[in-house]
Amino acid sequence: MSTHGTRFRAGFTIIELLIVIAIIGLLSSLVIFQFAGSNNPNILRSAQSILIEDIRTTMSWAQSGKRESTTGTVPHGYGLVLYPGTDTYTIYADLNADNQYTKEPDDAVVKTVSFEEDELLSNMVIESCTPEINQEGNPPLCDLFITRSNGIIFVNAAQNNDLDIVIKHLKSQHIETITLHRTTGQLTE
Repeated sequence: MSTHGTRFRAGFTIIELLIVIAIIGLLSSLVIFQFAGSNNPNILRSAQSILIEDIRTTMSWAQSGKRESTTGTVPHGYGLVLYPGTDTYTIYADLNADNQYTKEPDDAVVKTVSFEEDELLSNMVIESCTPEINQEGNPPLCDLFITRSNGIIFVNAAQNNDLDIVIKHLKSQHIETITLHRTTGQLTE
């Protein structure tokens, strides 16, 4: 019995390996786009949670009398300024006791947050906030401020409004709303 004319194949050919790699690559890309893809409501809730946590942190700093790091002083209070139509908000220390954000050197920027800096949150935007201030020549904003001495909450330098913040996912167009009840300090989603 001669085995001279037949060849025994062990393993896979290069074409078979390339086909398997291509199929794995295609399936991987579908999974990645589905996860990072823009219709995941959990991503919008993550942005909402980050903003809520920063609002609570701002309130805590104001009520505890946290020292502002650049000046070493205890400010009149702390605030958070939202810029509707952008993905950015700023946490600040009120150094001049006017209960609103008036830029440096009157106030100190503690932290600026941009959803764009986080890849998963990059399609988030602060759609609106109510009430908002329309300053002449400047984009609209919403200013939330908490005094140190008695924890009074100001919205746009006034004590008569709750604050509604709407966050929007640009690709899916889904929205989430946060409401700060000014009199109680309670945040609801």
